[in-house]
Amino acid sequence: MRLLATISLGLALCASGANAQLRPSGTNGYDLSERALESATVRMFLQSDGNGKLVARECPNCTPMRLIVTPKTQVFMGGNPITWNADLNFGANTVDIFYDHDSKMINRIVAP
Repeated sequence: MRLLATISLGLALCASGANAQLRPSGTNGYDLSERALESATVRMFLQSDGNGKLVARECPNCTPMRLIVTPKTQVFMGGNPITWNADLNFGANTVDIFYDHDSKMINRIVAP
């Protein structure tokens, strides 16, 4: 029954447009490993090799979230993938950040 509920949740998330990856979990059957954060404030601290940190806040009084950026992080602007470097700036745009819950590594950033 728990597996059926998990699959139903996964299908509901897919139908709603949310992106999530299901992966096996030791005792609970399946677990959602990818999380999303919509952020109004983003600051990136990148090295020239593309590794670094991203600090994001969903609101001015929200606790900042610290995530890891790697060269594998994908960035989409206006629905198109872009090649990015340490000079990337999102300005005042709100961005969606998809990251792995356990490792805090960012999979992709989607900006308008």
